[in-house]
Amino acid sequence: MGVDDRDFRRATEDVHFVQVGESLGFSGSSSGVVRYVKVARQQGEGPVLGYLWYSDAENAAGYVAREAEGDDAFNAGAYWYDRLAAARQRGLTPSQAVAELVEANVGGKSTGWIVPDSEAEAQGVAQLKA
Repeated sequence: MGVDDRDFRRATEDVHFVQVGESLGFSGSSSGVVRYVKVARQQGEGPVLGYLWYSDAENAAGYVAREAEGDDAFNAGAYWYDRLAAARQRGLTPSQAVAELVEANVGGKSTGWIVPDSEAEAQGVAQLKA
């Protein structure tokens, strides 16, 4: 048996993601002060799964899961990111998007609910992660 001369580089090289077109959601990072609301496991209150944050100044919004709540908190992020992306596509600002979510009382058993009157301010997304 000899050496196989076929070129397998394309099967073994790293795949690089190149985004084309407009981003569907808000920017997922912010370098400044952000506003946020708590997302709890139960409607009204209960263990906090994570934080839904936003910054109109940077047209940014996102969700930060609390590590202490495990995979449930992390998985809930997909739901909240989807809601934020849909709001951006309708032309809402980050604060309008979160206000709409609060008013509509959206959420569910696996995604959590926004805790009423929990809006606060953090010095940055890093502070929420900590």
